[in-house]
Amino acid sequence: MEWIFSVALSLHVGMEADYNAVHPHVRVQQEHFIAGAYYNSMDKISAYGGYRQEYDLFGVEVGAVTGYKWSDKTSISPYFRVTYDDYFMSPVPLGDDPGFVIGYEYKF
Repeated sequence: MEWIFSVALSLHVGMEADYNAVHPHVRVQQEHFIAGAYYNSMDKISAYGGYRQEYDLFGVEVGAVTGYKWSDKTSISPYFRVTYDDYFMSPVPLGDDPGFVIGYEYKF
């Protein structure tokens, strides 16, 4: 089991609202399974769990995350992220304000 502590810096592309760009993050990883929590773009704490597959410096993560509201009834959302070394990209399906997030994650 591996614990990872990091801070991510992000840029929200194609989105109109003003989002948080600094994301403290803690993760635990056991083989391909991941779980963690971070301070999200909407200034809330998000918890997530999922699966990570790596191919050399590339990685793909899928799972579920809390802390976002896409509608009045949504509290758990799908999670998808692609990584290359310490860089990442993730789509953001925010209803009327969709786009994607790109960023860099500094691991301690």
